[in-house]
Amino acid sequence: MMTYEKRHEILSKDALSIEDMMELLGLNYHMAAKIIREIKFKSDRLGIQGKLHTQDYLDYYGLSGKRYERECEE
Repeated sequence: MMTYEKRHEILSKDALSIEDMMELLGLNYHMAAKIIREIKFKSDRLGIQGKLHTQDYLDYYGLSGKRYERECEE
């Protein structure tokens, strides 16, 4: 089950892997890889195979990243 804390942990990363997408969306490997390719077709800030910039994911689904930003450490 995806908890808020786990979702926050995943979306706080700079880049998402296929494994992150599998966990985040509850998909198998092939479907998660397909989603990454679909998102990268629209926007590919990283240009790294198998990795997706988190902002590309958020933009694709029209989500705000503000709630997932890392807290500043002092």
